[in-house]
Amino acid sequence: MEQKFGKIIKLKGRVIMNLWRILESELKFTNYSIENIVFHVLNIREPEFTKMKLLEWFKSNDNRKIVFSLQYFMKRTIYNLVLLEELDFINRDVQFTKSI
Repeated sequence: MEQKFGKIIKLKGRVIMNLWRILESELKFTNYSIENIVFHVLNIREPEFTKMKLLEWFKSNDNRKIVFSLQYFMKRTIYNLVLLEELDFINRDVQFTKSI
């Protein structure tokens, strides 16, 4: 943490989990995009849009496009939580720390 952010972060009673590093160690895929992981783990197809296209929609005057771009990011955030629950990472981590 010190090398990356220039300061030491002291957290008491909290665990920091990097979901994508966990997924790389647990699942063997060649493409670790969120769309690919969601498809293979949850069987849900999600489209992928470029950042430029999402920014264009967000800056537009059309409320539907703005809402769609916000919903796109909200879905991606929710998928992170659903993946944690589906693959049972939190319970396994708690059990592992209890054994230590």
